Amino acid sequence: MVELVLLVDDEPNVLAAYRRELRDRFDLLTASSGRAALEQIDRHGTIAVVVSDMHMPEMNGIELLAEVKRRMPGAIRIMLTGCHDQNTAIAAINQGSVHRFHSKPCASSDLARSIESGIAVFRRHEEMNSGLEHFLDDCEELERALRQADVRAQSANQATSRLLAIIGHELRTPLNHVLGLSEMLRGGTIDRPKSAEYVNDIHRSAAELHRKIENALVLTQLDAGQLRPFREPLDVATVMADCAALCGDAAAEKQHSVAQNIAAELPELSCDGSLLQLALLQLLSNAIKYTPRNGRISLSAYRDAAGLVLAIEDSGIGIETDRLSQLMKPFEQASTGHARRFDGLGLGLPVAKALIELLGGCLALECAPSGGVRALLRFPARDPSAPSGHGGGTLSL
Repeated sequence: MVELVLLVDDEPNVLAAYRRELRDRFDLLTASSGRAALEQIDRHGTIAVVVSDMHMPEMNGIELLAEVKRRMPGAIRIMLTGCHDQNTAIAAINQGSVHRFHSKPCASSDLARSIESGIAVFRRHEEMNSGLEHFLDDCEELERALRQADVRAQSANQATSRLLAIIGHELRTPLNHVLGLSEMLRGGTIDRPKSAEYVNDIHRSAAELHRKIENALVLTQLDAGQLRPFREPLDVATVMADCAALCGDAAAEKQHSVAQNIAAELPELSCDGSLLQLALLQLLSNAIKYTPRNGRISLSAYRDAAGLVLAIEDSGIGIETDRLSQLMKPFEQASTGHARRFDGLGLGLPVAKALIELLGGCLALECAPSGGVRALLRFPARDPSAPSGHGGGTLSL
């Protein structure tokens, strides 16, 4: 940074002499009046040292240095005057906050030492101001970080409270069912013809309890980065047929029709079959759950320009478009709050989304023409020569 020095004197000979003797040591500006000095300040912005004569027309040195102090508080101010009275010195110090006070005529060597001293003080002030600005910036950044952390903490506390409330209801309901029915069986209070039916109820409740706990554990493993997918060639049609079979009882219980529309000559998908099946089961279970009785469920697989698309569509209750992305967050449901119409922890979609992304694909929801929801799993085409093993999904076209 170049430190400029402004010399102000209404005597041209004095200015010429100072310029001649000091120009090799400092970057000099000159002005022959207070008004001209202020114009120099406006033009150059920051000036390190201002040296002003006392007696000048229109604006004297005290008035000029006071205005310099107002416009550039960091500038170092030096007064030159031929007057030796005490009042002038006091006024210069009080109003102009001068760094040095010299009587005229002043030897150029003495003025040079004062200017050098002023530049040194100016540099220290600039360093301190720069350090203070960095400190204040750091404080602001820290304050922002603390505010964000506080918001996240509050959000985490709310999510935790909500999770505990949901778990308290969702896990307790099937667990109480299991305990109640098993206690009746153990006590011999159930007729033998009905015992098989009650055992089936117990098994169904236990399986539901296991699924909810498994979803929470899978999401925890995904968040911790502990799931490592294994890549292997998959027959998409077989995977989707297996999923339909596994959800067959649940669909039949609600008298849903389940159709499979698998295109011929699909590209081979290379990814972790168990994780893909888990993601598809989450989506298919949701479709069955949120579709009223006698509904329609369809599973589709087809090729598009970008790669492979797997789709699960239902004729269910549907969802507002602006709520579709919200459902991807944990513990969200299409029906929330006290009016929750369906059981569940709200982890199915987040688990499915995280699994699909882990496998190298993406999951999107959209409103289906049937009024329900369509889940689209997209796997992009990739280099078929990529080696198999651990990692995400690849698609050989």
